[in-house]
Amino acid sequence: MHGITVGRGADAAELLQHLSERTSGIATVPAPLLRLTTRWCTDPLEGSLRAYDAGRCDEATVERSITRVRDELRRSVPNVPELRDRAEWGFDWPTCAGSLWPAAWLHHLDPAARPILTTPSALAVARVAQWLAGELATFHTRRPDDGRQSLMWELTRWLEAPEVHSLLGYRPVVDRLSRRPVLPGMRLPLLPSKRALDYSRMSAVVCLRAPGDARKSDLAVQVTARPTRTEVAALHYAGVIGAARIRILMGSSEVDAIDGVHDVTV
Repeated sequence: MHGITVGRGADAAELLQHLSERTSGIATVPAPLLRLTTRWCTDPLEGSLRAYDAGRCDEATVERSITRVRDELRRSVPNVPELRDRAEWGFDWPTCAGSLWPAAWLHHLDPAARPILTTPSALAVARVAQWLAGELATFHTRRPDDGRQSLMWELTRWLEAPEVHSLLGYRPVVDRLSRRPVLPGMRLPLLPSKRALDYSRMSAVVCLRAPGDARKSDLAVQVTARPTRTEVAALHYAGVIGAARIRILMGSSEVDAIDGVHDVTV
């Protein structure tokens, strides 16, 4: 099926390379996504190979493990028509390497296929940023010792609040799988560099529709303590694809402002 004969002492990385080369569409996978995917697939495959070497399983078990990995690799290949559909309806692209932000990957893979969307007004986004600042102040008064992870959970809950959608003048698109209007932890590509295509992530993305069911641009929110090069590049890239942007700075000072990004300092 996959053209691999498993022998004693087989190497997981070598098998993954073999699978990547022979799985339909894998050649088109952006480099960072393929690295993440193969890294995720390495552990279970190595476990099967070690068990085989120790005589705890037969070759058929390893073959089944390889088949599962091949299927995971195939599912992780961004498909432009499906990405367009997910970008239009505001759904994420779930892969074994994490959730992808469809609008961002669609712009990288086929900019002509990206839907033309209307961005919420700067005033509306500024009001949401101010509302989040008030919630953040209350959060730290109630739970001063809580860290970033707890803040991320609260951020998702705040962005799902009716107040946010009322300020924006749009209603959220509810993901049909998670039944949630906010998609946390969206991975997105960055422009190619001399090294390779790099990637970053947004802390949360809100997908919106206006009255009349017209799709609107996404609202992207980034939480950071000290903005890195890739985080700054990610905000610029989010602007290129037409998203409204809010950056929550946790204790940061003297950071460079980014045109069109609404900063909130905690």
